[in-house]
Amino acid sequence: MRVAFVVSRKVGKAVVRNRVRRRLRESLRAMLRATPAAAGTDASAGADAPRGVGPEGRWPPSFDALVIVRPSAAEADYRELGEALRRALDQASAPARPPGPKSPAPKTPPARAGARGSARSA
Repeated sequence: MRVAFVVSRKVGKAVVRNRVRRRLRESLRAMLRATPAAAGTDASAGADAPRGVGPEGRWPPSFDALVIVRPSAAEADYRELGEALRRALDQASAPARPPGPKSPAPKTPPARAGARGSARSA
């Protein structure tokens, strides 16, 4: 699993940006340490055992993510940043939903008389 953090200058000065980056990195490390034991190594683990990484094993091991940090992260504490990171990674790694039924095509307004490109009578 690879995760990159993009922290722009809008977040704050270098000290603030680096603090946010360090907190996010450490939060991600803590989440990855919470990864359950690998499936198949424990005989008591059934077929329902998670096979990914992270808490509850929801994230696929071959998962790449790019996290763009918003300026509001400068005021957030470690716990808030960790929760936001977990929600973002859960959302990004969620399987794609199958497309629903097609919605009807939007109705187009009738053409106006005298509009450009219309045929003119002579």
